[in-house]
Amino acid sequence: MVRSGRRVGGLLLWVAVAALGVGAISGGATLAERLGKGAFGAPGRALASEGAVAQSSPEPGAAARTPATPPLVDPDAIADIVERVGPAAVRINATAVRRAPDPFFGDPFFRQFFGDLLPQQEQVEHSLGTGVIVSADGYVVTNQHVIDGAQELEVEVWGEKQPYKARVVGQDRQTDLAVLKIEPRGKLTVATLGDSDRVRVGEWAIAIGNPYGFDHTVSVGVISAKGRPLRIQNREFTNLLQTDAAINPGNSGGPLLNLRGEVIGINTAIRADAQGIGFAIPSNTVKVIYEQLRTQGQVQRAYMGVSTIAVNEAVARYIGLPEVQGVLVMRVAPDSPAERAGIRRFDVIFEVDRQPVDTPEKLQAVIARRKPGDTVPVLLWREGQPTTVNVRLEQRPAE
Repeated sequence: MVRSGRRVGGLLLWVAVAALGVGAISGGATLAERLGKGAFGAPGRALASEGAVAQSSPEPGAAARTPATPPLVDPDAIADIVERVGPAAVRINATAVRRAPDPFFGDPFFRQFFGDLLPQQEQVEHSLGTGVIVSADGYVVTNQHVIDGAQELEVEVWGEKQPYKARVVGQDRQTDLAVLKIEPRGKLTVATLGDSDRVRVGEWAIAIGNPYGFDHTVSVGVISAKGRPLRIQNREFTNLLQTDAAINPGNSGGPLLNLRGEVIGINTAIRADAQGIGFAIPSNTVKVIYEQLRTQGQVQRAYMGVSTIAVNEAVARYIGLPEVQGVLVMRVAPDSPAERAGIRRFDVIFEVDRQPVDTPEKLQAVIARRKPGDTVPVLLWREGQPTTVNVRLEQRPAE
């Protein structure tokens, strides 16, 4: 017997409370330069933004005029972006066939006599999600949970009547990313992966997806926060973007765009007991994972070998830091890259790979963007002095 069911939204992850991701790149002088100059003070006030129009007093005899306030967004900007980039967002239909005990034999009487030999029946499950085309030759990025366990995958491209058969090139459960491949019949619309390090809280964000099967639904909001840690079932993220753009079952794997039409995130999760709290995997994380999945079919994770905590005011006073900055090394794994580079317990790490780190999550995110064999400079504070060591990263040991 074959029983058919449907799970709208694929395996969209619903969260209660909780990654791989990336720390923001600071502008101006590097921390090493500030250390050398002893400049640990708070940053100065920002000057007026470029393009600001100064107001002047009206000339004598001229009528007073109220300055015109320029609109925040061009009235056609979002519609133009959706028209240009929207076709790169695709619908993914996943079919999985699973075997389960026939419910007719679920009575304890049958279990007592038949045990594990109870008749099985096939259950066909259909789910849907979203993906985004990232190359002209047909590579598609989506969430791993959208395609998890599927025996058959179809990709529907906007404007084309026939769906494409898709194959899985690679998938990574930890980051919830997967790469699919279709063989294009013509020219495809391709989305560009932007730089999520440049994203600022408060920027506009555009989500495109197929919520509840409503194809190519567009929702608009802002970036509500960056660097969100989140635990979803047994997946642990460390650096998600948070947005209030509406994300619903079926949006999983779809693009989150900025006003330049670039993909700044892949929508992955929502908080089920709230409204306007959605999460996306930053595009800089996507770039690293996509390239490894496309070329190798799997992800190789770099490893440094330190356990850290964020520096607070008490720690800063105790070790003589001029300001609260960096992460404190609590443990160095034996025979690890960190140990071989000379990193010690109670060192304070300010920068890794020339990127500032002030939380363990940001440190992990920076390392996650590198690959085994890469050498990264690590700026430390030790015994009242800054020092730099070079760490050659290795493959993360098996858990």
